[in-house]
Amino acid sequence: MQLAQSIADLRYGVFPMNPNPNAFRNDAEQQMGLLALDAFHRKDVGALKQLMDQGAPAGARLDCALSIRLEADFVAALKVILGGDRATDAPLEKIQQAFDYTPEIAAAIQTYTRDAFVIRDILCAAENQASIPLAPEFIEHVLNNAAGFRDSLGNSSLMTATCMIDQHAVPVNEFIVKLLRRGIAVDFQGYFGCTASMWSVILTDIPRVALLLEHGASIDAVDFAGNGLLHWASATAAIDHTSQHRERAERMIAWLIDHGANEQRTNKLGLMASAYFDSLR
Repeated sequence: MQLAQSIADLRYGVFPMNPNPNAFRNDAEQQMGLLALDAFHRKDVGALKQLMDQGAPAGARLDCALSIRLEADFVAALKVILGGDRATDAPLEKIQQAFDYTPEIAAAIQTYTRDAFVIRDILCAAENQASIPLAPEFIEHVLNNAAGFRDSLGNSSLMTATCMIDQHAVPVNEFIVKLLRRGIAVDFQGYFGCTASMWSVILTDIPRVALLLEHGASIDAVDFAGNGLLHWASATAAIDHTSQHRERAERMIAWLIDHGANEQRTNKLGLMASAYFDSLR
């Protein structure tokens, strides 16, 4: 294939992928993983599809440590939050209303979310779903810089820890507690004002949400558009109606309600969580 960007222009240190070639099936897979990250960042549907068809890993990781496959859930849920769906763009006026964006930034967000469902479909269907181990040096760096660590989108070390959902060799709960003891705010707001508990909700990770609440996270936390945990849970449920995904999302919704999430809360669009998912109506 015609490379979208020279491998020489992609520095391994930018992304928390394990630089050890033994983490990959071969050198080509490692290179394609970096190119997949580039295509995902640019929302280049054609290049991403071609890479996945050639065996690139859907587990390639962004610098928040989350795989592009799971990050695709966030982008699709964001599109739902902003009034879009599989076939329809998020309306510009709703993007501006939700986040108080200028018309120019709203147009950029509309473009950013436009192909969210297509990209998610491509990544879900990819043959290579292997979870790529995080570089040990990256994990140590996050821990040693707990309070001040930020990824390229302003997310904190705590968000990074919640993104390690598929890293079974890493004791993530212990890692989260260590970060909190080193001074990171449990409800620190990163990308779009989302907190670590919101990231865990989007990942339908009930144990991690429970852990964060035990350590002071608020069940009433909201992002910059006024969306609470229940809004994000409902939007996540709406992105995929396959039984496996829907069951996980419904369990997340029920768990939040059982633990005091406000079902009547409205966001800046004037919508309750029930507007995003029919099972709550």
